[in-house]
Amino acid sequence: MEHIKVTFVIILSVIANQIGFAQNSKNIRLLSLKDSTSIDFAHIFLDEKLITYSDESGYFKVQLKNDFNILKIEHLTYETFKVVKSELKKQEVIFMKEKNNSLEEVVISVKKKPKKHILLPEKSYKELFMKGLDVRFPYSLKNAVYVPNELKGENYKIRNIVFQSRKGFDNPKGKYIPFKLNLMTVDTVTFLPKKNIFEKDLPVGKKENQKILKIDVSEYNLDFPEEGIFIVVSLYDKDYYLSKGFTDRPGFGQTQISNNSNFFELFWYPSKNRWEEPLYSKERIQCRNFGIEVVEK
Repeated sequence: MEHIKVTFVIILSVIANQIGFAQNSKNIRLLSLKDSTSIDFAHIFLDEKLITYSDESGYFKVQLKNDFNILKIEHLTYETFKVVKSELKKQEVIFMKEKNNSLEEVVISVKKKPKKHILLPEKSYKELFMKGLDVRFPYSLKNAVYVPNELKGENYKIRNIVFQSRKGFDNPKGKYIPFKLNLMTVDTVTFLPKKNIFEKDLPVGKKENQKILKIDVSEYNLDFPEEGIFIVVSLYDKDYYLSKGFTDRPGFGQTQISNNSNFFELFWYPSKNRWEEPLYSKERIQCRNFGIEVVEK
């Protein structure tokens, strides 16, 4: 009889814990306000700290027992959404509004197809002998790659930011890596990054060893400057990546660079308050495989 009582108490305890967990855990779905389509890979923050992202069906889970005041949702295509914790308990679905960056409609009178170029670091023959693994990315630093404008006599718009992996194929089971992206103008005196083009870093992401990633920025109507441009990437707090099972830092594509290439790489060191070019870039050994796709105006 005593044994039955103990078993009954244990069962009640398990049920109570499950109920408590369910009450403290909230599943929310993100949908487009325009057409109710699912919003995947939105970045979810609690008081500015990244904690998760929405899955391919637009769902994410948040623990209401966590100590926070505001939940924030960021996405490349949609306006930032914020909600206080007390209101979040009522939310089952959140509808997000698309950013109003669209260009006015342009009527093209010419029939010829506009020229298009993908600009990436020119590879050295040594790249043939490299293993197909991405190179680990620093948590605390910003990483910039200079993209020169060598398209003489033509005017181009930037259509996509391009990230290429050494991996020859995509791994559908690879972890999703959220990161921050910006573009910066070039100081024509120092040839260092000068000014952010986007007021806020763009919340983007990729899969581990994703063969090629293109981030569409055509809606921003960006000219490709004569002096070139910098692509600047940074990670979120390392606690996020550790919590998602990254035993080491997330990796990004690197390539053995040709001596003829004018691409180069920089790191921003907060402690020194300056940009510095790593030795492997100075010596024309390798460079992050970041670039852009441009289209003729």
